[in-house]
Amino acid sequence: MKNELTPYEYYRKFRPEYFSDTKVVYKSTLTEEHFQYIMDRLSNDMKQDLFENLTKSLALRFITPNIIPQTGPTGGGDGKTDLETHPVADEIAERWYVCDGGCRGSEKWAFAISCKEDWEGKVKGDVKNIVKTGRGFTKILFFSNRLIKSKDSKDCEDALTKQYNVPVQIFSQNWFVDKVFRQGCLDIAVKELNLSSEYCENTEEIGPRDKKRKERLNEVEEEIITRQGATRFDTELVDLAIEAVILSRCLELPPTQTRGRMKRAERLATQYGTKQQLYQAIYQAGWTEFYWLENPDATYDSYLKLKGMLKEEINVARVERFVTLYHNIETATHLKLFKREIDIEPETIFYESLHRNLKNDEKRQSSYLYIHIHWLEMKMIQNSADNDMMNDLIDDLSKALKAAERHVDIPIEGNEDILNMIGLSVKDNEKFEGLIDEFSEILSKRQQEITAAEIQLRRGEQNLDADNNVQAIRHLGQCIIMFGKEETMTEYVRACGLLGVAYIHQDLLYAGKAMLMKAAMMLLHQVEIQGHADHLLITVLHEICRVALRSGQLVDFLNFYNLRCVLTNLNPDFQDERLMQMIAEEQNCLAVRLSVGDVSSPVYAMLPEIFNRLELMVPTDVMFYKLGYKDKLSDEFSQLLKDDPDALKKLRKLVEDGFFLYKTFIAEETTEIETLVNGCRITASSKSDEVLHTCSEAVLAFIEILCSTMDFKDFVFATGHIHFDVVEIANGKTEILKGRSSNHYVFNVNTKDLDDQKLWEALSMFLALLFTQNTMTNDLMKLFEDKQAKEKLMHRLSTLTSYLSDSKNLIGDQYRTTIGDWKEEGDAEYAFQGADDLSEPFEERKGKQATYTIASIIDYPLWDKAKWSGCAFFVDLESIELPILLFCYKDIKAGIQIFEGWAELFKQKQLNIRISIIMHVSKKHPAWYRVQVGQDVFSMKEVEKLKGRYVMQATRFHTMEPETTENIDRFREAFEQRHLCGISAVEFSKNIEETMFNKEKRYNQVIPVRNIVFREAWEVGVNDMDNSTILPDDDPIIPDEHLIDAPVLELLKKKKIEAYGEGRV
Repeated sequence: MKNELTPYEYYRKFRPEYFSDTKVVYKSTLTEEHFQYIMDRLSNDMKQDLFENLTKSLALRFITPNIIPQTGPTGGGDGKTDLETHPVADEIAERWYVCDGGCRGSEKWAFAISCKEDWEGKVKGDVKNIVKTGRGFTKILFFSNRLIKSKDSKDCEDALTKQYNVPVQIFSQNWFVDKVFRQGCLDIAVKELNLSSEYCENTEEIGPRDKKRKERLNEVEEEIITRQGATRFDTELVDLAIEAVILSRCLELPPTQTRGRMKRAERLATQYGTKQQLYQAIYQAGWTEFYWLENPDATYDSYLKLKGMLKEEINVARVERFVTLYHNIETATHLKLFKREIDIEPETIFYESLHRNLKNDEKRQSSYLYIHIHWLEMKMIQNSADNDMMNDLIDDLSKALKAAERHVDIPIEGNEDILNMIGLSVKDNEKFEGLIDEFSEILSKRQQEITAAEIQLRRGEQNLDADNNVQAIRHLGQCIIMFGKEETMTEYVRACGLLGVAYIHQDLLYAGKAMLMKAAMMLLHQVEIQGHADHLLITVLHEICRVALRSGQLVDFLNFYNLRCVLTNLNPDFQDERLMQMIAEEQNCLAVRLSVGDVSSPVYAMLPEIFNRLELMVPTDVMFYKLGYKDKLSDEFSQLLKDDPDALKKLRKLVEDGFFLYKTFIAEETTEIETLVNGCRITASSKSDEVLHTCSEAVLAFIEILCSTMDFKDFVFATGHIHFDVVEIANGKTEILKGRSSNHYVFNVNTKDLDDQKLWEALSMFLALLFTQNTMTNDLMKLFEDKQAKEKLMHRLSTLTSYLSDSKNLIGDQYRTTIGDWKEEGDAEYAFQGADDLSEPFEERKGKQATYTIASIIDYPLWDKAKWSGCAFFVDLESIELPILLFCYKDIKAGIQIFEGWAELFKQKQLNIRISIIMHVSKKHPAWYRVQVGQDVFSMKEVEKLKGRYVMQATRFHTMEPETTENIDRFREAFEQRHLCGISAVEFSKNIEETMFNKEKRYNQVIPVRNIVFREAWEVGVNDMDNSTILPDDDPIIPDEHLIDAPVLELLKKKKIEAYGEGRV
């Protein structure tokens, strides 16, 4: 600090906006000497009454607000008190901001006031008489207009306290001087002592900042006093108390008032707030004492409290405040500002060890970077004259600031002030100039990103309002990463919530839940860091409950419903009409879900007691009804059924159409979840375990997010079902591996060392496997390059990088994985004794992801491995045996696997196979034809129910190049006689006849097939299910009468444009 400025003077000069901007000019000044003269003559001038009035006014402001006057002769001559306190409820007293907390609870204070010169004799007499009354006073306060030496008053206090076993406190003339001249009470002294009004006449010009501050402080104090229903968790009350401290210091109100508010904030934070709010209250007190009240000794006391709390829990916000106060006490030591002996060395050792320890703490790298940046900056201040040292420090600081860019919880902007301070002592240093440029660029980039993110957020919200969810996902997904900064946490939470809603509107429930969990986690983090509980948290938890109800995950619903109950019980402000509407909706949805389906499983027997304990009254009644215990129904529910026997069926109308997407899953030992993405059913199962369940959700959310903006023009799933077995392993790597087939995966999870990074690596490595094994696309690399360039696909996927910790931090160890975990000792169970279901089951395969149906019997990776190389025919010339179509594979083991899969489908009556044989595909080679195999989509049950527009079919075809059509003609004739043939597999060989009779080189069974279609190539058109058999360079045989209108002509034109572009057609 230059020019020997005090901390107050320095900070007022440096940050004038944080101080009072009111100007006061007194016409006539009452000096301390004149005031002391007036006080000395009060007895001579017979102004005992006036002195009592002054004492009462000052005591009300600075000692305790609950004072009432006592009747009796002037000066308390009859042995009674002059003033005493009246009882006040603790919940009122705890909101006072008198410095020492005032007279509270069962305490009862007596006040004695005297102008007598023999103050000592008077206080002894008054204390003796007050104690004699036997009225149970717990403290006696004696006020004298006389100037008393502090030692004399202290000795007298100790003696009387010891003699009567009641604390005695003496206030002399010095106390009155301090309050009048240092605590802003000149106007009170003038009024109560009946002095000339000239002493109070002043010209006051209230500044614009102070005007707003005073208005806000009045509002805050009014709300603190009148606020009702404070419970053991009332974060908003604590927020108000901390705000009052900041307003009081900025207004530069008398120190006693500000200190009183500081103590109140700490008191309320201890009783009603979070640990982080208490940390914040203590920090604000220390910061205020240093720069506004110029009491570094008190700052040191606050620092020690923060130090103790920092040992309990470390996060960036705590480290930031701790480091700030450490710097304050370091400055106070350097400038010799402490009034008592302070040994700074232990604090320096603690600071340095914290810096070292955090460096090696992988989970607290944000905290390390923050303290490391501060450490480097302090070193620069200390070594500003050493150019070599400065250059090394500048290099290190540059690296640290760049690294901090990736940590959203580090407030980089705060370094601007420190760099400005360093700049005052740095001359002609090019590296420092470069550092300032880099720092400016970081801030500028942040600001540009914020502006860009705001544009994306607004457009995403517009699309969401217009029900254009895919475009909303595109825009909102791009702004998530850009908002991931300390200064835009509010926008980050909003973007996460809106993106979650957009996913949910697309029926991508697990992607939606992932984003809502992130929003909820940030809101909970906000409670911890700032102490402020936002009602938005309750809304987000409601949406998560809705996801659980829609997806049929009853256990998940109970966990999040219970979490919200805990939060709303702790914060009465959340218990409003909105909450009641949420609860009503959830109860109705749960009741409707339970009203359909089989409840005979023993697990359901536990539900009535669990529901009743959570006050889920409608679902409780529904379960009693379904289980067959009508005598247990509530009176209201019984009357409802009596008035309308169809009431439960009508209840379904209260739930929006399409709300329930999947069946209720309620097994105890295993957990299974499912989703539908672009027509592909994706399932994951595991044993009932919180971590494994989280991994199951993560993989489904990953696929949903990945595919959320893709349609059939981008890719199609090659299979209608993909399943994951999520398995716990004791050793080895967490990874997703191929399973027993191309649509089956095993997700090995090493729960011992699983963290966010390992889960993310497993998911990201699976990306390539998914697209090569289970999808069909023209150009995979181009697809991903386009999606990344246009909509930042990887940014959107990376929102899952903290899914494990988000889930754990949101629910913590309180997550209960089975219904049995919710059962308590003494709970009754209600075994099923009911009747049939109450209504029809919910329709399956509906929602926005059901507009596609996957028709596929082709296991693409297996077919690639098998290498289909042609067909052969076995035809009995005497027509006794069935004709057989043989698929020839180079890898017969893979070929046999294909047919074993088909055989299993045939047993289950699910093999809807269709084989099309396209004749005359080449003028040049008239005998050539193509064989295509796929699923007969028109015989699928899903297609019969499908209300959407698209059926996605996966097929394989092979071009046969015989010299003549003799073999195919013979097979066609035999098939058309019976309308039936067999199909089988054989190893590809030049001598097929010899191979057919080698059991090791063929599939030893025959699968019967009826649906074989023979077609001419010229008949295949654009919208034909066989159009994939026509290639761009084909020149099929077309009859003369169709040379102009053959359907294949339009198809060939389209294929050529797709292959070569418009100009080459």
